[in-house]
Amino acid sequence: MPFTKNQIDLICYGREERHLEYKGSLEFSNDASKALVARAIAAHSNARDGGDIIVGMEKCGESYSPSGVTPAHLATFKSDELRDYIQVHFLPMPNFKMDIDEFEGKSFIIISVSPFGLYPCVCVQGYCEKGASRPTLTKGIIYVRSKRKPESAPLETEEDLAELIDTSADRWLQYRARRDKTSSLVSPEDSRKGFESEGSDL
Repeated sequence: MPFTKNQIDLICYGREERHLEYKGSLEFSNDASKALVARAIAAHSNARDGGDIIVGMEKCGESYSPSGVTPAHLATFKSDELRDYIQVHFLPMPNFKMDIDEFEGKSFIIISVSPFGLYPCVCVQGYCEKGASRPTLTKGIIYVRSKRKPESAPLETEEDLAELIDTSADRWLQYRARRDKTSSLVSPEDSRKGFESEGSDL
């Protein structure tokens, strides 16, 4: 399926943001690349509005240029294998879709990640590349798109924690409002008041 105008704009943007992450050409047949992409997907899943990851971008100083995924690396990309890897290493499973197409004669992989539902995505199995000084994935860690720097990193700051809690609370309010509307028990406003009163004792 051809890239949309919005996807092409993301390729051309050339600078990472909280909702946009760039990766160079990756060989997906090895776990190191899968772990790197899995961490990015989990981090965007834990963002309030999700985000996009574009594979095939070369870093040039503080900006990025669309160099594309090499044919050899593209041949190693198997979407089912990546999904299986993520399912083993993260819970709940992030919701995302992957698109592959060409732009200006170069191939790119665009991974569009939806925000989490009721529960944030948590790493349940770690991974450390042989010889690396630190693991790419750490069991029990929640990865986020940090507010201080546009990167997929472990949840470590109070402001990132506060944002994740607020987002999770909003998800639950939306869920309760839908549930109550379906059962015709109370209005969404009453559901919000009930949720807030329940939290007043904490």
